[in-house]
Amino acid sequence: MILARQKYGQIGFQVNPARIGDDGRMLFAHCTIPLKMTDSHVLDTHFESGIGVGIHGELPLGKYRLMKLSNDLTQLVDEPVELVANQYEKNLCRTQVWLQATPALAQQLLTHPLANHHLLIRDI
Repeated sequence: MILARQKYGQIGFQVNPARIGDDGRMLFAHCTIPLKMTDSHVLDTHFESGIGVGIHGELPLGKYRLMKLSNDLTQLVDEPVELVANQYEKNLCRTQVWLQATPALAQQLLTHPLANHHLLIRDI
Protein backbone atom coordinates (compact mmCIF):
# COMPACT_ATOMS: atom_id res chain seq x y z
CA MET A 1 0.00 0.00 0.00
CA ILE A 2 2.87 2.33 0.79
CA LEU A 3 4.60 1.61 -2.53
CA ALA A 4 1.37 2.16 -4.46
CA ARG A 5 0.81 5.48 -2.67
CA GLN A 6 4.36 6.54 -3.53
CA LYS A 7 4.05 5.46 -7.18
CA TYR A 8 0.56 6.78 -7.94
CA GLY A 9 -0.17 9.28 -5.16
CA GLN A 10 -3.45 7.49 -4.40
CA ILE A 11 -4.79 5.50 -1.48
CA GLY A 12 -5.81 1.93 -2.21
CA PHE A 13 -8.57 -0.52 -1.38
CA GLN A 14 -7.41 -3.99 -0.32
CA VAL A 15 -9.54 -6.53 -2.20
CA ASN A 16 -9.87 -10.30 -2.54
CA PRO A 17 -11.04 -12.09 -5.68
CA ALA A 18 -14.51 -13.61 -5.29
CA ARG A 19 -15.32 -14.59 -8.89
CA ILE A 20 -13.18 -14.69 -12.02
CA GLY A 21 -14.63 -15.15 -15.49
CA ASP A 22 -12.95 -16.26 -18.71
CA ASP A 23 -13.87 -12.96 -20.34
CA GLY A 24 -11.75 -10.90 -17.91
CA ARG A 25 -14.68 -9.86 -15.73
CA MET A 26 -13.82 -10.29 -12.05
CA LEU A 27 -15.59 -9.64 -8.77
CA PHE A 28 -13.47 -8.41 -5.86
CA ALA A 29 -14.66 -7.77 -2.32
CA HIS A 30 -13.54 -6.82 1.19
CA CYS A 31 -15.19 -5.60 4.41
CA THR A 32 -13.04 -2.49 4.81
CA ILE A 33 -12.41 0.41 2.48
CA PRO A 34 -11.01 3.91 2.90
CA LEU A 35 -14.08 6.13 3.04
CA LYS A 36 -12.27 8.72 0.91
CA MET A 37 -12.52 6.28 -2.00
CA THR A 38 -16.30 5.91 -1.82
CA ASP A 39 -19.14 7.96 -3.29
CA SER A 40 -21.33 6.63 -0.48
CA HIS A 41 -21.20 3.97 2.20
CA VAL A 42 -23.27 2.20 4.83
CA LEU A 43 -22.15 0.31 7.90
CA ASP A 44 -23.00 -3.37 8.07
CA THR A 45 -21.70 -6.39 9.96
CA HIS A 46 -18.41 -8.05 9.16
CA PHE A 47 -19.19 -10.81 6.63
CA GLU A 48 -17.31 -13.82 8.02
CA SER A 49 -18.12 -13.23 11.69
CA GLY A 50 -21.52 -11.53 11.45
CA ILE A 51 -20.47 -9.18 14.23
CA GLY A 52 -18.55 -5.95 14.43
CA VAL A 53 -18.59 -3.47 11.56
CA GLY A 54 -18.04 -3.98 7.87
CA ILE A 55 -18.32 -1.19 5.31
CA HIS A 56 -20.39 -1.45 2.16
CA GLY A 57 -18.91 1.28 -0.02
CA GLU A 58 -19.95 2.37 -3.49
CA LEU A 59 -16.96 3.34 -5.64
CA PRO A 60 -16.99 5.60 -8.69
CA LEU A 61 -17.00 3.68 -11.96
CA GLY A 62 -14.00 4.15 -14.20
CA LYS A 63 -10.32 3.45 -14.57
CA TYR A 64 -8.34 1.79 -11.79
CA ARG A 65 -5.15 -0.23 -11.36
CA LEU A 66 -5.00 -3.68 -9.78
CA MET A 67 -1.72 -4.25 -7.96
CA LYS A 68 -0.06 -7.09 -6.08
CA LEU A 69 3.58 -7.49 -5.06
CA SER A 70 4.74 -11.04 -4.31
CA ASN A 71 5.85 -11.89 -0.77
CA ASP A 72 9.46 -12.27 -1.89
CA LEU A 73 9.29 -8.93 -3.80
CA THR A 74 10.28 -10.53 -7.12
CA GLN A 75 6.96 -10.34 -9.00
CA LEU A 76 4.53 -7.50 -9.51
CA VAL A 77 1.03 -7.35 -10.94
CA ASP A 78 0.27 -3.74 -11.88
CA GLU A 79 -2.44 -3.73 -14.52
CA PRO A 80 -5.12 -1.31 -15.69
CA VAL A 81 -8.71 -2.41 -15.05
CA GLU A 82 -12.12 -0.81 -15.42
CA LEU A 83 -14.53 -0.72 -12.48
CA VAL A 84 -17.80 -1.45 -14.25
CA ALA A 85 -20.26 -2.05 -11.40
CA ASN A 86 -20.83 -2.04 -7.65
CA GLN A 87 -23.04 -4.70 -6.12
CA TYR A 88 -24.23 -5.95 -2.77
CA GLU A 89 -24.80 -9.61 -1.97
CA LYS A 90 -25.14 -10.73 1.64
CA ASN A 91 -22.95 -13.80 1.03
CA LEU A 92 -19.75 -11.81 0.34
CA CYS A 93 -17.53 -9.24 2.02
CA ARG A 94 -19.43 -5.98 2.16
CA THR A 95 -17.79 -3.76 -0.47
CA GLN A 96 -18.07 -5.58 -3.81
CA VAL A 97 -16.84 -4.33 -7.17
CA TRP A 98 -16.90 -5.81 -10.66
CA LEU A 99 -13.75 -5.16 -12.66
CA GLN A 100 -13.15 -5.64 -16.35
CA ALA A 101 -9.60 -6.69 -17.17
CA THR A 102 -7.97 -8.57 -19.98
CA PRO A 103 -8.76 -12.28 -20.18
CA ALA A 104 -5.01 -12.90 -19.75
CA LEU A 105 -4.94 -11.10 -16.40
CA ALA A 106 -8.03 -12.97 -15.22
CA GLN A 107 -6.44 -16.28 -16.22
CA GLN A 108 -3.21 -15.37 -14.42
CA LEU A 109 -5.08 -14.51 -11.21
CA LEU A 110 -7.07 -17.74 -11.46
CA THR A 111 -4.22 -20.14 -12.23
CA HIS A 112 -1.04 -18.44 -10.93
CA PRO A 113 -2.03 -15.94 -8.24
CA LEU A 114 0.70 -14.21 -6.24
CA ALA A 115 -1.56 -14.28 -3.17
CA ASN A 116 -5.12 -13.46 -2.11
CA HIS A 117 -5.02 -9.75 -1.26
CA HIS A 118 -4.67 -7.23 -4.09
CA LEU A 119 -4.79 -3.45 -4.11
CA LEU A 120 -7.26 -1.45 -6.17
CA ILE A 121 -6.18 2.12 -6.91
CA ARG A 122 -8.09 4.82 -8.77
CA ASP A 123 -6.24 5.68 -11.98
CA ILE A 124 -6.59 9.45 -12.17
